[in-house]
Amino acid sequence: MRKTLPQIPSDLVEDRVLSYPEVKAVTGYSEDSIRRAAAREELKLTRLGPRKVGVRKSELRRWLDSCTA
Repeated sequence: MRKTLPQIPSDLVEDRVLSYPEVKAVTGYSEDSIRRAAAREELKLTRLGPRKVGVRKSELRRWLDSCTA
């Protein structure tokens, strides 16, 4: 009898890491603006490798909500 795999929670699927080009496309902000927000610790980056970082979708939503509030 084959065991069925559990469903992946939708919040895990939704919380993938976006690259800088994806963040730029979604927000309309420049890469420099995104980097400045990270330097001011307004936006938390996720390290993907020695030279690559991205932004989790949940973190991007939180940051955008704080910008409009």
